[in-house]
Amino acid sequence: MCSGPPTLLFIAAVYWQQEAILATALTLAYIIQARVLISLYLIVNPRIPLSQITQPGGGFGGAAVGLAYSLVNLIVYGMLFGSIHYLGLPGVLIAAAILLMLFAASCLANRWASSRLTGLELAS
Repeated sequence: MCSGPPTLLFIAAVYWQQEAILATALTLAYIIQARVLISLYLIVNPRIPLSQITQPGGGFGGAAVGLAYSLVNLIVYGMLFGSIHYLGLPGVLIAAAILLMLFAASCLANRWASSRLTGLELAS
């Protein structure tokens, strides 16, 4: 899903710079957001891998999606950092609620994407 050197580099940098509870929350948010991003891509463009020729470019659509994803990251990471860093134990509970809502959104997006792919598999 989101393995490899970039993920390991992110996790190492976060744990090196932040306290353990904050680093764990940011790491979980990173992994959950990667899951959401993959599911949203499969919802928008459902296809079986290698079933279509790759189209060059992406234009402004890709830039708009990248900007929207960056804004969501800014909001989620800011809320996690602010709640844990400045509020202490109540902040940890707030961060846990944020992560649970993000995980629920990822489960719903994953279910929606799998239903879109199931329709493709049955059609072929």
